[in-house]
Amino acid sequence: MARNKIEDLNNHLFAALERLNDEDMEGDKLTEEIERAKAIAHIGSKVIDAMKVQSDLFQSMIENGYRPQVPEQFKNMLEEKNINS
Repeated sequence: MARNKIEDLNNHLFAALERLNDEDMEGDKLTEEIERAKAIAHIGSKVIDAMKVQSDLFQSMIENGYRPQVPEQFKNMLEEKNINS
């Protein structure tokens, strides 16, 4: 079972945003924080892309009559797709 959830990613992204919003940060510390935020955003983007692919796979399986064992973190995404379809 996955230890990290999409909510954790959101928390990391918002924490990075809050650190960047620190008006007292400057110089090397600010440069380091900018690089850290870029890395977090890049990895977060990859996580989201992978989750979209997995969600699409589960959705396709369901639409074709299969009943996959869907991990909990995908259930809300699949419900939203069904509602918006």
